[in-house]
Amino acid sequence: MEFLRKTQVTSKLIMSQWGIVKEIMKHKFNFTLLIISLICLCALSAGSIYEPSSENVNVIFVIDNSGSMANNDPEDLRFAATKLFISLLDQGDTVGTVIFSNEAKVLHEGIVTITSMQTKLTLTESIHAVTPDGYTDVKAAFLAVSELVQSGSKNSDQSIIIFLTDGQPEPVNFYTSYEQDTIDLIGSLNIPVISVALTNHASVQFLAKVSSQTDGKLYSAKSYLDLIDVYLDILGQWKDRTIIGEGEIPSPSNKIVNIDLGLAPYLTEISFVVTKDEKINVSLLNPDGQIIEPNDPEVTYYQGTDPDYAVITIADNFPGDWQVDLSGEGQAQLRVIISSNLKADLFSGNNLAETGQPMLIEAQILELDQYSTPHRVIGEGQFSAVITWPDGTQEAIDQLFDDGTHGDITADDGLFSRLYPNTTVPGTYSIELRGYKGLIPLSTKEMVTLISVPDIVIESPQSEKIAINSGESVDISVRIGESQEEALDSGTVTGKIIDESGKITIVELVNNENLYTGHFEPSKTGHYTLDTYVDNGYCQTLPYLHTSTLEFEVQIIPSIAINLMAGQSNILVENQELVEGVPVQVKITSTASEVLSLTPTMEGPSGVYLEGPSQITLTSNETIYRDLWLKSDSSLGLGAYDLQIVFSTLAKVNFTNASIPIRMTVFEPTITVLNVQPIGCEEPIGCLNWKSNLELTISSSSRQSEVLYLALLGDSSIKLVSDEIIVEPGQGEYQIDVTNTKLFTSGMQEFDLLLETEKDSVGMEEDTQSIPVRIELPSLFSRCKKVMLWTGLIILGTIVITIKVIGALKQRQKRSFVTGTLRIWTDKNRSAVSTFDLTAMSKRQLLIGSDPSCDVFLERGTSQSVYFKLVSQVISGRSEIVLIPVEEVKQKYNYVVNELKLENEIKFSVENNNFQYLSDSGY
Repeated sequence: MEFLRKTQVTSKLIMSQWGIVKEIMKHKFNFTLLIISLICLCALSAGSIYEPSSENVNVIFVIDNSGSMANNDPEDLRFAATKLFISLLDQGDTVGTVIFSNEAKVLHEGIVTITSMQTKLTLTESIHAVTPDGYTDVKAAFLAVSELVQSGSKNSDQSIIIFLTDGQPEPVNFYTSYEQDTIDLIGSLNIPVISVALTNHASVQFLAKVSSQTDGKLYSAKSYLDLIDVYLDILGQWKDRTIIGEGEIPSPSNKIVNIDLGLAPYLTEISFVVTKDEKINVSLLNPDGQIIEPNDPEVTYYQGTDPDYAVITIADNFPGDWQVDLSGEGQAQLRVIISSNLKADLFSGNNLAETGQPMLIEAQILELDQYSTPHRVIGEGQFSAVITWPDGTQEAIDQLFDDGTHGDITADDGLFSRLYPNTTVPGTYSIELRGYKGLIPLSTKEMVTLISVPDIVIESPQSEKIAINSGESVDISVRIGESQEEALDSGTVTGKIIDESGKITIVELVNNENLYTGHFEPSKTGHYTLDTYVDNGYCQTLPYLHTSTLEFEVQIIPSIAINLMAGQSNILVENQELVEGVPVQVKITSTASEVLSLTPTMEGPSGVYLEGPSQITLTSNETIYRDLWLKSDSSLGLGAYDLQIVFSTLAKVNFTNASIPIRMTVFEPTITVLNVQPIGCEEPIGCLNWKSNLELTISSSSRQSEVLYLALLGDSSIKLVSDEIIVEPGQGEYQIDVTNTKLFTSGMQEFDLLLETEKDSVGMEEDTQSIPVRIELPSLFSRCKKVMLWTGLIILGTIVITIKVIGALKQRQKRSFVTGTLRIWTDKNRSAVSTFDLTAMSKRQLLIGSDPSCDVFLERGTSQSVYFKLVSQVISGRSEIVLIPVEEVKQKYNYVVNELKLENEIKFSVENNNFQYLSDSGY
């Protein structure tokens, strides 16, 4: 049976309708056809596990005959119930029977097809009680069933196995995988197994697995007295029978069964079934008062000789009052089994359901047409139900609804529904529905076993308030129930975390021995809700729909990471530099969502302190770089010191490197002259001043540029050009210029080069503070020969220039006038040619253009310009006329760029004016 997790509906114990029916039964036993479909939707399946039908069915009975049956079924009613079941089957149905204890035995030869009343009688006579003895070897029984199925024939695609037992599978030689091997064997048959657990000692869990593995069903019978009801219920489901009856009837007595005339068209067969004490005799009188005999034409089956039961089946002449007479002393039970074209359609699973969850009961009426196709009957109906608890307590449901309320999904669809909430006690429940469709009584019965399913237990987070560091995760762990044993058959356990803004994070939890774990990284401080559930989960063959919720607060403790920039953990500092201040750069990263303030302090030797911002402000999730200054007074001596820069804040944070160690070495820088080398003399133009160079190799341990003062002691006429140099850190080469101011000083001279640093904090090596230097001074001739050389060169140059100037003047005097003739015409009027005598103009340069000032004037509208110049030049004693363009001048297809030498009859053009030059000499 399936439990729907919906709103619980409180059941009212209103017994009025049910009481009326019972009252009628007490006085007249007036049964009218009742067809009800009880639909208990099972969590294992969305639809029915098997489809009952009035068509033929193949039935195999597997009957436990182990030693315990002597106590659980002392009257051997398991055999009587089997024979009664066979008696009520139809022609064309097939039957096989296996009993088992230490081993299995087939009671009749193979699978038998029912072809007549005589076949039924033969089959029932072959089934008789056998003394119970031995173990419970279920595997041996189903091996026999397997052989029976393979060797026999069947007349229908519908097959079932009815498996009755009272105990846990227990063979003579038990082994570890025996139970699983047995279940696998049963599953390989591909036949639904209807398991019947006799007494509370039966292994319900094993039988549930069997029924689930085979898409079958599980029934529970507390004692042998329940077996008849269970077997008739199975018959009703698989053969579409409506079973009407009441409790025990004393004998002698008689009961009247009225078959209403209005029901006759729907009836196909009626069986009168009496289970009784051995001394009771049964007879049936038709509406005419005649006793029914086995060979009457309306009789299709008659069994009146069995001491445990009597069955009389008729197939015609239904309307009227039928009387059942009981004679002899004892107790009996009467049931009327009706076959009709109205179908009781049951949708059920394995009849397992979960305690603590509301159970939905749905009923529908189906009518079979002439082609045996069922159709739901939609319309008004009145239905009630009686729920019998495992302890025998009964609770009534007064009404089922088809109006969309009380668990009914859709109004007026022919499905009458009611939610039953009282499902807290595990065990087997009987659900019996009764009601009317008009004057037609409806009834059916269903057995449901309720089992407990474990809840989801959240083990972590264990606290409602959780503090974590930034970037850390919250651990999630849950169990299904309290045990470490696996509780779920299948499914994925999932955690859904919802933050204050409604953002959802899904975490799929990983299973390890029924402990499901995962991790969740909160994005911010705040309130969170954890919902745990199972996707596609099954537990003990039932869908697992349990959930669990936990609310908790998360405080994310922000982190601050502080790091020195590379190379600053071990620093070398000059003594004077530390007095002025040495910068130390730090990188600070904050993951806090709010603004934080840091306070840096210094821990170290006396005289060293930290200068810089007293507070460092960090905004949300920020990385900054800050310079902190190390300073000291002048009292700090030379040497190595260990310092600590410590950062603190009032906020609750996790520090990385809150205390930064620094190794500081204080030293006095020194300058050392490694070598002094004269490198020669530079002879100036004058005879008095000359310049020489000294090359110094100097090493400085200072971390910055230093000024070094110089002085040269000796002849006062020998002086340094500059009395200071800039010395860079490290070793380098430096040149010092030396000059002379006396005319007659010469030869080798000795001097002392004095050196002194600008800063007192920078020292000089003692042996390099005064360095002897020897400089060789050049003779007067050597100093003056350069002057004399330059003087000669100047005189020679002057003579050359004078000669060239005189030549140029003479050449200019040779220049002649522009000579020749210039012919001009336009593109529009080539016949109108103008001729200009250039020789007559007697000029060395002529301008040609549209400007009135031009020597050759050409009118061109209002535009005035010079087109080109004609110049006379004498080249190698020969006069030449050269054209120098001002505007664009073309000669053939090329523009004249610089100048054009004019030869006789040469042509050129400017815009639309064409020119031809004719020389006076004709060449």
